Amino acid sequence: MRLSIPEPVYLHEFPTPWGATLMLADKCGRLALCDWTSSRHFGPHLSALSTERHHRITPLLSRTAAELSEYFDGQRRAFDIPLADASTPFMAKVRSALLTIPYGEQTTYKMLAALAGMPAGVRAVARGVALNPLSIIVPCHRVVGSDHSLTGYAGGLSVKEALLNLEAANRL
Repeated sequence: MRLSIPEPVYLHEFPTPWGATLMLADKCGRLALCDWTSSRHFGPHLSALSTERHHRITPLLSRTAAELSEYFDGQRRAFDIPLADASTPFMAKVRSALLTIPYGEQTTYKMLAALAGMPAGVRAVARGVALNPLSIIVPCHRVVGSDHSLTGYAGGLSVKEALLNLEAANRL
């Protein structure tokens, strides 16, 4: 998946209780990337950028960091951050479906595919979830296997489990 981001971009590394994330804002003031630096997708996301990069915290990146801090403190259940457009219409459908999963709840890839309007496309939707460039903000960690087992996550299964436990402990 290639990120198509208006130049220049602004980068900020943000520490979390379970490892660092890198946030990237585009020149339009939209969040284009929030991914674990340990993710195997992290390098390809960055190398896909043939653009001018600035390591600087912008108002959007500052706001994103504040909202993530509130999330990790159990005080935020949804994010109010403008997001860059998804890379393809397919990824836009996957993102929209992911954003409907309520805080503290989980869904399966099969259910997510149905939510995305692609009930026969479970594997394709699962691949779209795996390529989500906006970890936590677009809650791909809430998707589990058909037997409700934990399956792949960019930050690792232990981080996925920790995020699900955090949300379960702070549900209203």
